Amino acid sequence: MHLPVIGFAMLFIEDIVGVSSVFSGKDRSNHKLRNLIVLSPLALAMGAAAEVENAIPPEAEIATVTTVDKENPLQSTITYPASYFSHYDPVTALDILNRIPGIDSVLSSGGGGGRGLGAGDSPILIDGKRIAGKSNSGSDVLGRIAAKQIEHVEIIRGSSADLDVRTAGPIVNIVMKEGASRSSVSVEANAIGYGGEVHPGGSISAGGQSGSLNYLASLTVNPYFEQQRLEEISTNADGSIKDVMVQTRTREQTDYELAGNFGYSISPQDLLQFNAFFRENSNPHVIDRSRTLGNGLQNLEREDRESERSKWEIGGNYQRNFGDGDRFNLIFVINDRTDDWFYDRFALEGNSASKTLYIGEDQRDRERILRSSFNFGLADGQDIEAGVEGAQTILDKSFRLGSAKAGVASARFGGLVPGSDVVSTVEEIRFEPFVIHNWQLSPVAALESTLVAEFSEISQNGTNNGRAVAKSREFEFLKPKLDYRYDLTQSTQLRTTIERYVSQLSFSNFTASSNGDLDKNVNAGNPDLEQQKSWRYEFNLEHRLPEDTGVLNTRVFYHDIEDVIDRVDVSSSPAALVSAPGNIGHGERYGLELDASVRLAALEMPDALLTVGALVQDSEVMDPFTEEYRRLKDEGRGKFSLGFRHDVPALGLNYGADYTYFFQGEEMEVDIEDTQERFRPANTSLFVEKVAFRGVTFRLESFNLFEADSCYERTRFLGPTAGGIVEEVEDRCFSYGRKVKLSIKTTF
Repeated sequence: MHLPVIGFAMLFIEDIVGVSSVFSGKDRSNHKLRNLIVLSPLALAMGAAAEVENAIPPEAEIATVTTVDKENPLQSTITYPASYFSHYDPVTALDILNRIPGIDSVLSSGGGGGRGLGAGDSPILIDGKRIAGKSNSGSDVLGRIAAKQIEHVEIIRGSSADLDVRTAGPIVNIVMKEGASRSSVSVEANAIGYGGEVHPGGSISAGGQSGSLNYLASLTVNPYFEQQRLEEISTNADGSIKDVMVQTRTREQTDYELAGNFGYSISPQDLLQFNAFFRENSNPHVIDRSRTLGNGLQNLEREDRESERSKWEIGGNYQRNFGDGDRFNLIFVINDRTDDWFYDRFALEGNSASKTLYIGEDQRDRERILRSSFNFGLADGQDIEAGVEGAQTILDKSFRLGSAKAGVASARFGGLVPGSDVVSTVEEIRFEPFVIHNWQLSPVAALESTLVAEFSEISQNGTNNGRAVAKSREFEFLKPKLDYRYDLTQSTQLRTTIERYVSQLSFSNFTASSNGDLDKNVNAGNPDLEQQKSWRYEFNLEHRLPEDTGVLNTRVFYHDIEDVIDRVDVSSSPAALVSAPGNIGHGERYGLELDASVRLAALEMPDALLTVGALVQDSEVMDPFTEEYRRLKDEGRGKFSLGFRHDVPALGLNYGADYTYFFQGEEMEVDIEDTQERFRPANTSLFVEKVAFRGVTFRLESFNLFEADSCYERTRFLGPTAGGIVEEVEDRCFSYGRKVKLSIKTTF
C-alpha cells in the first residue's frame, strides 16, 4: 500500500533537485539522470521494505521485542532486552542503539542549543528521567554507559504525562539493571592520524550502583589536529587575474573533559540527581598565507592565533512521587563558559616580520536556570503538567582591534594603534510559566496541548569606542503548541504538530565581532535586534515493519516566519557602507523528508542495516539590498544520506559506511557590498570494528575519505550590491583532508 505514495514522493524529489549535479559541486546544469542514480538507494530500501511487508503476515508479532498495549496502542513501546544484542558484543549503550532501525532520526532530533531548559525536547531518558543538564545531556551520556549494565532499551511512541520530556517524535529510554550492588569500568584508548602525525587520546568511565546510590563518571582526553589548505583565485570584472591566494592553517588542540551523573533514592517516593561537567582546552592556530598578484609580485603573511576555552556546569533534579501518581519536579542548572582569544597578523619580507593587525576578543557566558513543575491527573485519560521556569543569562564581551597606522600604540591592542574598542555586558532575565495538557482522546488518538508565556527583559551596558551604551528592552510572547498522534494501525502512526516558535537572540549579534574577512575584519553589532518568530506546521507518518525489520518515516513541514534575521544596512552615508544583523521581514521554509531504515533480511542478511534518507527543501525571503526574493541565509536545497552497517557475529566483526551529499545551487549570503554562494562537500566515512580477545574491541575509522573540497564563490561590488557593478569575483575552495582514527575499548 506504500508504493503509490513512494512513487509520488520520488517523482517530487527528482523534479525539485533536477537542476543540480550529483558529481560536480559547482555544475548548475540539468542532470536528472544523475540525481536518479543518487536517489536509487532510497528506492531500493523502500523496495526491500515492500518485500518484507509482503513476505511476513501483518498479524505477526515478536514477543521478545515488541510490547503492545492492545487497549491503548498509543502507549505501545518497542522493547529491546539487552540479550537481544548480546551476540554483537556491545561495549556501550551507543553500540546497542546503533543496531536499532530508525534510531538515527531519533537521536538527531531535538535537544541542545538555546538558553534555558524548555520542556526537555531531547529524546533521551535514563531510567525514565531526563538528565539535569545541558552540556552533559542524555545523548552525551550514551557513549559512557556500559552495555553490561543495561536491562533493556525502550522506544516509546506515545505521549504521556508520565514522561519527563516532551518531543514530537519517539523517545529512547535506557533502563538500567536493578540490584543492591553493580559496577563496571570502561576504558578506551585512541589515536588520530592526520597529516602524517599521530595524536593520542582516550577515556575512562566508571558506573554502577551501591545501595540507593547510582553513579556514572568519566574522564576524556580528545585530540583535535587538523590542517586546512585553502586556494582562492580572484578575477577582475573583465576576467583578468587579480591575485591568487594559497593559505594553510594548522590547528593543534586537546580537549580535557570530566563528567559525572549521580542519583540517590532518598525513599521510594523521593529521588535526587546531580550532574556535573567540566571541559578545558587551548586552541592555537598558525596560518601561512601567500598572495600572488596579477603582475607577478608576491605578498607573504603569517597569523599567530591563541585561544583559551573552558566550561563548567552543575545541575540537579529533585523529584517527589505521590501515591496517586502525581509528581513534583525541581531542576536547577548553573553553567559558566569563557572563550578568550587573539591573533596577530604579520607581513613577511625576507627574514623580517612586521605586525600589521591585532584582534582580541574575551567572552564569558553565564547561565542560571531554575525550573519547577507539578504533574497531576485531571480526569480519566487527561493529565496536566504546570510549572514555571526562570533563567538569568549574562554575556560579558570585549573586542579590540589594533592596526599599523599613525598614532599612539597601546599594549592592550597588541602594540599597535587602537582601532575598534568595544566592551559590553548583555543580561537577560526571563520567566516562563507553562501548562501542558495531555488528553487520551481514544485508544488510538491523543492530543498534547502546550501553552508557554514568555516574559523577558534584555539589558545592554558598555562602551563602543569610548561612547557609553545603555539599553533595556522588555518582551512578552505566547507560545502555543499542539501535538496530535493517531495510530492508523499498531505499526503505523500519524503525528501532526502545530507550534508558535520564538527564536532566542544571539547576544554576540548585539556587539562588534571578528568576521574572518581579510578585507573587513569587523562585523558591526545591532542592539535593536528583534526575535525571529514563526508558525511551524509539521506532518509525520511512521510505519514500523514486522519483526523489527525496519522503519519508514515521511515528514512534511512548512514554517511561516516573521522578522527574519539577516544583514541590514546601517550605513551613516553612501560613502561608508556598513551592515549589521537585523530583521528583514517575512519569510517561509518548506520541504519533504523521507527516511528508510531497513534490515536486509529479504536478501538473507538479517544483520545488515541499510539507512537511506532524502531531504528536499526550499525557502524564500525578500533581500533588503537587492529587493529580490532568495533563499534564507545558510539554508540549502536539501541533502541525500546513505548509511550501511553489517554485523558478522560469527567473526566478532562489523563494518559500515556513511555518505552525505548536499543538493547544490543558490545557497546564498547577500551583504551590502558582496554576495557569496556556498557549495557544500559530500562527506564519506568508513569504519570496521573487531571484537578480539577477552572482549577487547578494535575500531578503525576514516573520515572525509575522498578529501572533498568545500567551495565558495564571492562577488564583490563596486559600491552597493544593488548597483550590480562587479569589482571582483573570488573563487575559494578548502579541504581539511582525510582523518583516520584507531580506537581500542573494553569493559571490566
